[in-house]
Amino acid sequence: MHALFSRSAVVAALSLLLALSGCGDDTNPDAGSGAADAGGGSCPGAVVIGFFTDPDCTVPVGGPGGERSYDLTATCFSWEGSSAAGQNSATGFQCYRDRVCYAQHANSLSCDSPMATNKEARTGACVVDTEGAMTIYARLISGSESCPEAPDGFECPTGGAAAGTLACRTSP
Repeated sequence: MHALFSRSAVVAALSLLLALSGCGDDTNPDAGSGAADAGGGSCPGAVVIGFFTDPDCTVPVGGPGGERSYDLTATCFSWEGSSAAGQNSATGFQCYRDRVCYAQHANSLSCDSPMATNKEARTGACVVDTEGAMTIYARLISGSESCPEAPDGFECPTGGAAAGTLACRTSP
């Protein structure tokens, strides 16, 4: 029985997919100093972010299991909230070893909300995710271990939609 595709054809196809998604792009001129050296620019498949009701990130939203796995390989990752959160989607992912930055589109499953909000989750800190009647906090639980180190002084974007211009990224 003959193989349908040669090993070199499969490797070439996978390399093309990674290049198109922005993953593994060590030549990205916007990557910032040291991003490619520190982590090689490889993208994880997913990261897990936990959501909490307290500023110490000890009480999960909705009880145990207040986490969501975000598919960083998707150009637009979407989900249905089980509470008042409703429909949401995210794009413009920027993954670093200690944080993930992205733009969240509320009330949209297709990343086309004109009111996208920049979000971030960090491994070593509990950060405000949503303020309102009840403040929700976020913490990056796992999945970013293979992402590069953030460049010195780097902060996730604030205000407006994230552009996804640094390190491991997907395009909106």
